[in-house]
Amino acid sequence: MILDVRMKFCLIFIANYLLLKRVEGIMECVFIVCLASLFILAKKMKKAVIYTVMFILLYSLHDVILDQTQGSIYSFLSMLTVGGRMMLPCIMAGDYLFHTSRISQLINALRMWRVPEPIVLTFAVMFRFFPVIRQDIRTIQQSLKVRGIFMSRKDMLCSPLKYGEYVLIPLVMSSSRTAQDLTIATMTKSIAGKAKSMYHQPKYTWFDGAVFLSMCAYILIIEWRS
Repeated sequence: MILDVRMKFCLIFIANYLLLKRVEGIMECVFIVCLASLFILAKKMKKAVIYTVMFILLYSLHDVILDQTQGSIYSFLSMLTVGGRMMLPCIMAGDYLFHTSRISQLINALRMWRVPEPIVLTFAVMFRFFPVIRQDIRTIQQSLKVRGIFMSRKDMLCSPLKYGEYVLIPLVMSSSRTAQDLTIATMTKSIAGKAKSMYHQPKYTWFDGAVFLSMCAYILIIEWRS
């Protein structure tokens, strides 16, 4: 059971709202549990477990360990835990959007919201860009191993600057060509053209309505408590 793409964008807006309001305590835990439940319903059990464990660790580190530390260590750990807890809902909402939606669904949702076509073209290229970059990094790493360079992670940790140079320079050269190829392919498919057709018309379901009402109630409770 997966939400409509437009509701997924609304989840991202809610996550950013929590970031600005700096919601903590029980309301923060409720939102994390809801996002983890959405991952489970989308059959992404591994991601739900990983994000839940991350939140528990950050929450415990902030409330338990930091009470017994002082000085510069306290400042560093406090910045790490508080910043991690504030950004985690946004990361979870964005991950849910990208890993449970097809690119065509994202483009259709943007068009239904009357987003300008240049922005739609930018998103279309961007959504296709990240998987290609990941594959390019793996190819570069395999090429280094073939040449007997950085055969293990220990070698990478011992010479991080040299490793970064060997990976980033080919990656930048490849990325420029990849971005150009993806832009040409996107324009060839007439994604940015005037003629548009949707083979799968997005529709709201009862599940989307229930989540929307829950989000409205959640915001009202936060505003009432503040």
